[in-house]
Amino acid sequence: MERAIERICILYQQEQIELAVEEGVDYIIAETFTTLAEAMLAVEAIKGYGKGIPSVVTITAHLHDDEQKRKLTVDNVEITEAIKKLESAGADVVGLNCANGPDTILSYMELIKNSGVKVPLACVPVPYRTTPKEPTFMLLTDPVTGEFVFPTNLDCALCTRDDIYKFGRRCDELGISYIGLCCGNAAAYTRTLCESIGRKPPASKYSPRMEVHCLFGKDERVFKNHSKQSLEKYCCKKGQNIISFSSCI
Repeated sequence: MERAIERICILYQQEQIELAVEEGVDYIIAETFTTLAEAMLAVEAIKGYGKGIPSVVTITAHLHDDEQKRKLTVDNVEITEAIKKLESAGADVVGLNCANGPDTILSYMELIKNSGVKVPLACVPVPYRTTPKEPTFMLLTDPVTGEFVFPTNLDCALCTRDDIYKFGRRCDELGISYIGLCCGNAAAYTRTLCESIGRKPPASKYSPRMEVHCLFGKDERVFKNHSKQSLEKYCCKKGQNIISFSSCI
């Protein structure tokens, strides 16, 4: 019976995969699986019907600890073992996506990186400030009210662009070559992530340039419309120099 259900799942995916192949996709993404078993079925389906098109297969890390404090998937497979099974099954890129924010997902990715997986790694977190205490964005609470914020009040837990930049830099240091952002992403985040690894997408022309900011800038053009005295009045604390204030932000 179990194998019959698995076969139905694979046949359900067959149509999607064959359509993707017909339309000439470069690779197939299979993601947001809460169990290794689901992800393995996806690999089997892609291998069976994908006509050799590469696959990126990622697990959503709703992890829990066993007695040895090892991180286990929902179906009780140690996370590095789970990723290695996907690799052995034929996935071309493996890793984690969704649920975890940059800080918590990177702690898991470091385990995976150090486990000896040889295929390229993928890391696609949600842009929220998850913590070891609240490791997924479903568990985040409002720092003021203490209430759960998922799904409609997640705004208070959003990452800053600096958070995203640091995430991209850390992925680059770890050699994680497939990176992105999942639920909650925005254009400015994507631009920042690209810039963190040295890319300059067209949208980089909109990146902030604080040196020409109308209040905080140090560029000489700023003073065409504002005197130093007026800027000090609007921007500086008493006795603080405008130039030093500008440089600190």
